[in-house]
Amino acid sequence: VSNILALADQHRCDGLKKACFNFLGSPANLSAVVAGDGFKHLSKICPSLMEELVVKLALPATQA
Repeated sequence: VSNILALADQHRCDGLKKACFNFLGSPANLSAVVAGDGFKHLSKICPSLMEELVVKLALPATQA
């Protein structure tokens, strides 16, 4: 998911990016992804994407 999210952001595939964010909205899915090396790499190469993810996960859907 981390690699897909990075590619979706890079190629401006908003629908795919949204699908990744929705997938990561599940605590179980988020925990599994965060445990992987891909997530650590993503946080280093795309800090703005990580910020966007935090905002999306922290705010209710109507505000994000």
